Amino acid sequence: MKTKTSPKRLWLMGGMAAAAVLVFVTGYHYWRLYSFRPYIEVKMSPAAETARRQRIIAIYNSLNLPNTYTLVDENIFGDKRQYSWDKGRTMASSRLYTHGVAPGPTFGELVQLVDAAGFTFVDEPYPNAIDKEMHFKDAQGEYLRLKVSSKPRDDALRAAGPNGNLAGVPDGMGGPSNVMIEINLNDNND
Repeated sequence: MKTKTSPKRLWLMGGMAAAAVLVFVTGYHYWRLYSFRPYIEVKMSPAAETARRQRIIAIYNSLNLPNTYTLVDENIFGDKRQYSWDKGRTMASSRLYTHGVAPGPTFGELVQLVDAAGFTFVDEPYPNAIDKEMHFKDAQGEYLRLKVSSKPRDDALRAAGPNGNLAGVPDGMGGPSNVMIEINLNDNND
């Protein structure tokens, strides 16, 4: 004999199933949000972390940037941060500056300052790109990455978004400039 399921019972069973799915999906997303980090901290003593952080700051100071460079953002850390998906690569500390001059002259000035700080040219990963980038290394095996781009162009691209209209985006030659300087004491694999 077949039992008849009432509409109320069906509604309750459907509601319970929907609630179970909602709890699972929400819990999974909270777990991902709070447990996933793009890096793994390598255990170091507090003294070693402090020494590394001070060394990174000393490298930035050795560049002797003129006061025409305005610090916009920085992410300097003393711990060694390996990427969670590739243990052979570590994250670099970074500083973002703006400079009231076009990218070309800004890049030329910075290359001279980096050279004067004891770094030698390693490579230029994108030699024909609008945004300039060069990698340098010092005698201790510490890496400095220099990236210079046009601030008006960067701002227009950011405002346009990934699917925006690029018709009004200026070329990459006009100033002021965005300057990203990254320091990595371990490798150049960021």
